Amino acid sequence: MEKDIIKAFEQVDSLEKTYLEYLKELCLINSKSEDKQGVDRVLETILEREKSKEYCVVRKAMENAGDVASLTLLNGEELPTICLSAHMDTVFPKGTFSDPMVTEDEEKMYGPGVADDKGGIVLGFLVMEALKKIGFNKANVKMILQSDEEIGSVYSDKKTLEFMCEEAKGSIAFFNLESPADNHLTVSRYGILNAEIEIKGQAAHAASKLSGKSVSAIKEAAEKIIEIEEYNGGTNLSFVVGKIQGGTAANIIPENCKFTVDCRVKSKEDVEKAKEFILSVANKQYVEGTSSNVEFNLNHMPFEANEKTDRLFDMMNEVSKKYFDEELFRLEYSGGGADSAYPSAIGIPTICSAGLRGAKLHTTHEYMIKTSLAQSAKRLIATIFELVKNQ
Repeated sequence: MEKDIIKAFEQVDSLEKTYLEYLKELCLINSKSEDKQGVDRVLETILEREKSKEYCVVRKAMENAGDVASLTLLNGEELPTICLSAHMDTVFPKGTFSDPMVTEDEEKMYGPGVADDKGGIVLGFLVMEALKKIGFNKANVKMILQSDEEIGSVYSDKKTLEFMCEEAKGSIAFFNLESPADNHLTVSRYGILNAEIEIKGQAAHAASKLSGKSVSAIKEAAEKIIEIEEYNGGTNLSFVVGKIQGGTAANIIPENCKFTVDCRVKSKEDVEKAKEFILSVANKQYVEGTSSNVEFNLNHMPFEANEKTDRLFDMMNEVSKKYFDEELFRLEYSGGGADSAYPSAIGIPTICSAGLRGAKLHTTHEYMIKTSLAQSAKRLIATIFELVKNQ
């Protein structure tokens, strides 16, 4: 096994420059989540580049979101499957980055999605090609490509997540190739519940307040927002009102107001607690004559800590110490949501943030550290060998 691992490492080193160019090519394609055409173009580029590898390809069309796909280094139906996953969409509208969209210096590459998460895409395929080139045949390795992760899969009505879970079902490990913070691998994450509260008041001229007649939707919203923001849920629950809109003119008592609450939840039970609290506030009436309606969207379910994931982390950490003399650290309950919650919820040992090192994600200064491509690939390869040894 040791000789095969070293051979695979050598393949990674020989392919590193090719895959850095691959990353540039993907990052030059605008693929904001809502831009189906752009996301599909990323997928078409990937399928064209990977065509010669003869992977087993499954593609599923999506009506509004970009299409999704899986590509598998298939060695036998009876063998265990290990899943890698990354998303093709970014948060950046066309024109956000000036020309050239992708730049680099000796240490880093900068551009839209270089770390989050087109870097994860090229990392996954580098791992698969290196394994294929040395004739690895102890397991199937599957790369799952998501298309609307950045917006909680709302454009696909969660169908992309259903595809991911169906493709991952029965696998022995799942590595989500999001960008890590230094040497921290994520073993649990908060979920994200969005609540949109719409309030109806009664429009009237502003002067009518002089006679005591005012059914202001904005005033009702203000009272509710204060109560929501002042809620103290400790480390299990938090609420932030990040968006509000209402009113039509300065001299009109507002008939409508709508605001959105971002709820961070630690467990499935906390999702229900959050809903109960939001509903209790929505059902209160501070301004007589107003009414409220609430719509919930579970943007990301919680990725809860569990023994299976802990064992997978320990295995990956031992591999890292053995081959790289580098210890990894658990990042428990990261505040940002991710798709990793879903394979974990169906019983698959799951590690998140196993991608390329970088920083300033979701900004025009996003970058990845170029040496992390080969290093992350080698760590994943050594972990894959360790996984199949224990089967």
